[in-house]
Amino acid sequence: MKTKKMFKWIFLFICLSFTSCDEYRPDLDSKHCVNVNIKGVLHVEPTGEKINDILVEVFFKEKRKDFIYLGKILKVISGNTDENGVFNFNVVIDTMSFNDYDLNVKVPRSNSKYISSVSGGNDEYVNISFRCFDIQALQNIDFAFYNKAILTINLNRTETDNCSGLNVAHSFDGYQYTSNSFTTDSIQNGTSRILQLETAADMDSRIRWIKFMMNGDRYHYADTLICRQNEDNIFNIYY
Repeated sequence: MKTKKMFKWIFLFICLSFTSCDEYRPDLDSKHCVNVNIKGVLHVEPTGEKINDILVEVFFKEKRKDFIYLGKILKVISGNTDENGVFNFNVVIDTMSFNDYDLNVKVPRSNSKYISSVSGGNDEYVNISFRCFDIQALQNIDFAFYNKAILTINLNRTETDNCSGLNVAHSFDGYQYTSNSFTTDSIQNGTSRILQLETAADMDSRIRWIKFMMNGDRYHYADTLICRQNEDNIFNIYY
């Protein structure tokens, strides 16, 4: 009798697991369902400040087939970070979903206060995507944000050489953040162009620029500066 009861509870547990998986992938065989913690933290570099009470959304998005098709979205779970900036979701997912879908973890972007080095997302949110099932990676998701500063780069055309174009890139904390290229055809000697960029405050912002010449030569330059919040951070390039 006890053995029968035990089998009954095991069967019930398996059925519940299948049901959890079927909530978003009813088309797949539930034998590939696994229980996993999707865990991470939102914090500010380099201060270590934790960002609490922020909505975190987890969803599967169909892998892109072309540049026009946006892909089907399957919501998995959502919730807010705790007082330590941590989110921790215990969910059942079907590992076969990674054949056709990427698992995404999304948080809103605070345009007024923070900047993020995470490349995924857009102006409204930051997104980390997982193309395959990696249980360790899913338990160590790091959303690093930085206090925002505004950097103004003045491009001053002062030389009369045969420069044909310029590329200006800036990075912080090892991440290239922006890259801008333009030709000098319409810029006369003595005039300037202004680039206004967002960068991380209170840490090195690295600026690199490449000067392209008509004969194919390239000249590479680099410099760094520390930008501050609510200050005029100006860098001049003369070329």
